[in-house]
Amino acid sequence: MASENVLEEALSTVQGSRMDSHGEPWDNIEIVRKMWSAILSVEVTTDQVSLMMMAFKIARHTNNPGRDNIVDIAGYCWVLERCAEFERGDIANP
Repeated sequence: MASENVLEEALSTVQGSRMDSHGEPWDNIEIVRKMWSAILSVEVTTDQVSLMMMAFKIARHTNNPGRDNIVDIAGYCWVLERCAEFERGDIANP
């Protein structure tokens, strides 16, 4: 995808193949939130899940820089906003 910038590539991925494979992000983020909350014995928010996934990608990029890490970080920014829109009721669960 050399002609796409990082943001375009991230959007095309999260709104395309990942959405086709995994559905809307809030379903998976909610599962991860519940699992992490149980493991950590603290209530984890959906925002924290997206932010921690970004942190994970930043750590990967620190050890092994690559465009895919940056694309994934941008994608998690979209996931963060999409989940917030869902939680506010701005979008409905299809």
